Parts: sequence; C-alpha cells; structure tokens
Amino acid sequence: MRRHAGSGDGVRRSGDLAGALAVTARSAVELLGGPDAARIRGCEAAPCTRLFVDESRSRARRLCDMRGCGNRAKAAQYRARHAPDG
Repeated sequence: MRRHAGSGDGVRRSGDLAGALAVTARSAVELLGGPDAARIRGCEAAPCTRLFVDESRSRARRLCDMRGCGNRAKAAQYRARHAPDG
C-alpha cells in the first residue's frame, strides 16, 4: 500500500485489499501493544460501536467524538430538561 500526494486534494492510496488489511492489522497491533492500550475506550452512545483513545486530561471521556455522538447526547439532554411535564 503506497501513499500518493495529490495536487492539494488530499491523500490518495493505491494497492489491493490484502495490503490495506495488512496496514490496518499492523496499526491495531501497535496500538493494542503500545503505551496507549490502557486508554482505549468504547463509545457509550447507544448505537455506536467505535473505539477511541481517551486523551482527555481526566481520562473520563465517554463518547467517541463531539460532532456525532456527543452532539446527539447533548441534544437529548437538552430535550429532556426542556420537555413539558406530562
């Protein structure tokens, strides 16, 4: 698997599926066997199954990112606080 620098439109990769899987497997082994292994967490949002490395200062992060899962969680909390009593 090789990286090619484009003309300002990102990075393009070439190679076959086996090469892509090999690169992915190597990255996983390095992460799981490395110093950050204890900081790997699973996202706590209901349908999400993503893993992430918790780099927060308090090591208390619960969601994979704020753009997707975090935004949905905050919106749900807001709706719950502002729901009419019924």
